[in-house]
Amino acid sequence: MVAQISSFTIQCRAIAALMLFEIHTLYGDARLGYIWALVKTAFGVLALLLLRIFAHARAPHGIPSITFLVMGFMIWQIFSQTLNKTMTVIRNNKNFLTFPQITPLDIIIARTLVIIATEVLCAVILLCSFYLCGVLPVLQISDILLMLSSIFGAACFGLSCGCIFLLIGRYFPAIVRIIPIFLRILFFASGVFFSVSTFSHRFGQWLLYNPVMQFIEMARTAASQSYPVYYDSTYLMMVLLPLLTIGFLFERYVRKYELT
Repeated sequence: MVAQISSFTIQCRAIAALMLFEIHTLYGDARLGYIWALVKTAFGVLALLLLRIFAHARAPHGIPSITFLVMGFMIWQIFSQTLNKTMTVIRNNKNFLTFPQITPLDIIIARTLVIIATEVLCAVILLCSFYLCGVLPVLQISDILLMLSSIFGAACFGLSCGCIFLLIGRYFPAIVRIIPIFLRILFFASGVFFSVSTFSHRFGQWLLYNPVMQFIEMARTAASQSYPVYYDSTYLMMVLLPLLTIGFLFERYVRKYELT
């Protein structure tokens, strides 16, 4: 029992060290440091806000446009960055993996936690800033548990897809270049810029087969009491649990043959 606790403590320390290294690697060379993450997110949200203004798009279902876009952008970033980081974990971290205490899963968990913390912090700072400037009329989260479910659900979906592409990349290395292109297309089909209610019921149902869109709509429902429910928790669990199982099995397979 003591040995198990000691082993768990070592793994937690390794993950914490990897998180600090990830932050330093991503933002250590930038003049603004960690603030650069906030700047990038702010530019992304403002660009989408300008598009909505030029398109004369109104805030759907009473949710403020800023909150609407920040929720969508946050969930998308968590999913896409987790996927991208996970599928290249072995290729980009072979030096770390020479240490017996560190496994690919440790690096994946560390990167995922850094991504979640960064995007949530950016979203909170942006919403508070817009509220203090008087642009955002109200600052509230109606359902914290639902918000956390959307955040960690999107991260788990990105992690599971990343692990699957990690194995595919072992036999088809070009997938690393193809996935970012696919993600650019998926960005416009995941509801970051629009609500599913923008389209007809029939077309909207097809869009909701995309789990990322459901996680985004879940976050918006959690942020505003007036926003309707467009997600299906049962469907998300039916998709997420098998994908996570397959993803972790694929990660173990790649670890066995790449690091031996």
